[in-house]
Amino acid sequence: MVLGYSVRHRLIIAIQLGDPDSPRRALVVGCIHGSEPAGIAIATALARGSPPAQADLWIVPDLNPDGVAVGTRQNAHGVDLNRNFPVRWRPLGLLAACFTPAHDRCLSRKAGRPPALSRASARRWPSGTTRR
Repeated sequence: MVLGYSVRHRLIIAIQLGDPDSPRRALVVGCIHGSEPAGIAIATALARGSPPAQADLWIVPDLNPDGVAVGTRQNAHGVDLNRNFPVRWRPLGLLAACFTPAHDRCLSRKAGRPPALSRASARRWPSGTTRR
């Protein structure tokens, strides 16, 4: 079913599986950040599977088709749909603008790390090791 359209008039669709009358409901979104589209294939594969017997499952493969089209985290209005997901979104300022590959130096400075470190190499994992 068509949920709506993106800023650039691309379709945003949802697939409903399972029991629509079930009190158990789940929403799966494959892609919110256009620069991270791997979940689209996973959501699509899930939609092709067997419907859950005792749940109402909604799958939205791509919530940000404009971002996917150009490979950016934000939508065509520059809004990060994940950080502003429910309602009443607002600009998050300079630090939020730094969450793009072109702005790793900005993020490193804001986090107090030397500018030579990239955002990815500075990210810590639970084990305390650094992702490479």
